Amino acid sequence: MTGSGTVRPFFRPLFAVILIALAGALFFRSLPREAPIERRGFMMGTAVSIRALADEETLEAAFGLLHSLDETLSAHLETSEIGRVNAEAGSPTRLSPQTASLLAEALAWAERTDGAFDPTLRPLTRLWSGDGQNHRPPTEEAVARGLGDIGWKRVRLDGDSLLLEAAMGLDLGGIAKGHAADETARLLRERHVASALIDLGGNIVVIGGRPDGGPWRIGIQDPRKPRGECLGVVEVRDLSVVSSGNYERFFEWEGRRYGHIVDPATGCPADSDLSGVTVLSERSLDGDALATALFVMGREKASALAGELEKEGFAFILAGDDGTLYASPSLEGVFRLESKEYRLEER
Repeated sequence: MTGSGTVRPFFRPLFAVILIALAGALFFRSLPREAPIERRGFMMGTAVSIRALADEETLEAAFGLLHSLDETLSAHLETSEIGRVNAEAGSPTRLSPQTASLLAEALAWAERTDGAFDPTLRPLTRLWSGDGQNHRPPTEEAVARGLGDIGWKRVRLDGDSLLLEAAMGLDLGGIAKGHAADETARLLRERHVASALIDLGGNIVVIGGRPDGGPWRIGIQDPRKPRGECLGVVEVRDLSVVSSGNYERFFEWEGRRYGHIVDPATGCPADSDLSGVTVLSERSLDGDALATALFVMGREKASALAGELEKEGFAFILAGDDGTLYASPSLEGVFRLESKEYRLEER
């Protein structure tokens, strides 16, 4: 399977919230001779930060790479490569090798998840996107039309030659941040950075350990609590931790909350009995696609697929709406549950 890669047995949290602001005590204790530097920005629709034992030139290059990927992969920019592809739906299109490779990975995960992850959701995500306050849900008729214009099996990709049917559109938002995090980590490693934390709004990749030699401590957002309240912590090195759920990005209309993750089967925001999913993997690209798909699937189907993927080195934390929490066996000694409002269960 071309999309899975090789992964180490660890887990990645629900909307990973990084505990790097504990008055400097966690991060700056026993610093080596060289101190880390940090840079922040806003790209790919989210807050971005990189903290690394590196020089300013290296961080400048990393942010330049992120900016370039954003301008290439965003479905919201008409000038991006994806924007051009969507505008030319119905006619053959030539993709750059990098974008063709990423789309192939997305289609592989669509197949592996039986369509719970679908890179052709643009007709539906466009319907449901709003400002978070005054957006009215689309009509049933509009959703039905959108459902008629999606379907990963209808994509024709031959090398870098793509054909989308008219009215279809790509949205790689469910995998682009993971890819960008992986590419940023690759650039930093090529520049011999031995310690770094890359945070693309829930997609976290760490290189090595903390500057003091210990593992990175990453807090897992409690999806039922305000931002910054964690249900537990994982300690990791050289891994990706990706979290997903409908607890941060949503809008409300007439007393109902609508999350940003659309279920390809219904055309509406996923009505999942999971409140959050965290995936730990070697590649953030894989974790990104899986976190979205497992949330859409719901607990029963997600647990079944997680059981298969654990044999390949992935690890998971699945938080149920009822306060139950599942953590992969490989996370013993890695994940520490801190909230008394959750109870760990075995599959």
